Amino acid sequence: MTITILGIDIAKRVFQLHGVDAKGKVILKKRVSRNQLLNFIANLPPCLIGMESCIGAHYWARRFQTYGHGVKLIPPQYVKPYVKTKHRYRQRVGQQRTALVNQIRGLLSEYGIVIPQGITYLRKRLPEILENQDNQLTTLALEIFYDLHPELSAIDERVKLLDKRLSKLCEQTEACRKIKQVEGISPLTATALVAAIGDVSNFKNGRYLAAWLGLVPRQYSSGNRQVLLGISKRGDRYLRTLLIHGARAFISLAKRKSAWLENLVQRCGKQKAYVALANKNARIVWALLARQTTYQSAH
Repeated sequence: MTITILGIDIAKRVFQLHGVDAKGKVILKKRVSRNQLLNFIANLPPCLIGMESCIGAHYWARRFQTYGHGVKLIPPQYVKPYVKTKHRYRQRVGQQRTALVNQIRGLLSEYGIVIPQGITYLRKRLPEILENQDNQLTTLALEIFYDLHPELSAIDERVKLLDKRLSKLCEQTEACRKIKQVEGISPLTATALVAAIGDVSNFKNGRYLAAWLGLVPRQYSSGNRQVLLGISKRGDRYLRTLLIHGARAFISLAKRKSAWLENLVQRCGKQKAYVALANKNARIVWALLARQTTYQSAH
C-alpha cells in the first residue's frame, strides 16, 4: 500500500509521522529523530505532506519538495482564536468609545450645547467649545470636559492601532486578501469573517452562510402562502453589523455610479438596500472561498 498523504508533527528533535492511503486508511504511524527524517522522506514515493505552519516548516517544505513531494502548510490551530480575540478586544474598546461619546454629548446638552449624532461632529466641536470663552460652562464643567477630551483621543488612538494590526494580519492571509476586494468589505471585516467561518465547506452554498449570519428574511408561511418578514438576525451580531456598515458606506459613495444600486435604493429604500448588499456580499464571500476564485467587480 502506498502513502498518499503524510502528516508530520514538527518538533526540535523527534517527529511524529501519520500516513494514509488513497482511501483514507491509516497505514503508517511512526516516530523518527531529526537525523532520520530526511532519509525516510527521500525513500517515500511522491505524496502530499501536510505540516503545521510554524518555526522551521518552510525549511522542511523546501527540503521535501526536492524529493518530488507536494507540501501543504496548515495555519496553526491558535491563529483563528487569536484573531477572534483581537476582534473582541477591538469591539470592547469601540463600545467604550461609544459610551464616552454619548456621555460627553449628554453632559454638553445639560448646558444647552447640542451636537449632532456621530463621533466626527464631536471630535470637531469639542475643542472649539473648550476654547470658546462664551460657552456658559461652569468652572467645574470645564474641568470635566478638559479631562474627557484627552480620554477620547486616547481611545481613538487605541482603535487606530488595533485597525493597523488587523490590516497587517489581513495582508498576511490569502483568504482575507481575496475577500477584501469585494466592495463593502474592509480588512477589519475580512479578518473577522475568515476567523469566524473557518472551514467554508461547512456551508452548502452562499445562502447558508448568509442565513448563518442572520441576513436572510424570516418566513411566516403556511401551505401555498408565503410571507417573508424582516431578517432573522441570527448568528454573530458583530459580523452582521460589520457587513451592513460596509454596505452602507459603499452605497453612500457609489450608488450614483451603479445602476443596480441606484435602482435598489429607489425600489427598497436605503435600509433594505444596505441589508440586501450585505446579504449579497456574504454569498460572494462563500463563492470566493469555496471555489478558490478571484473577485471580478461588476461596478
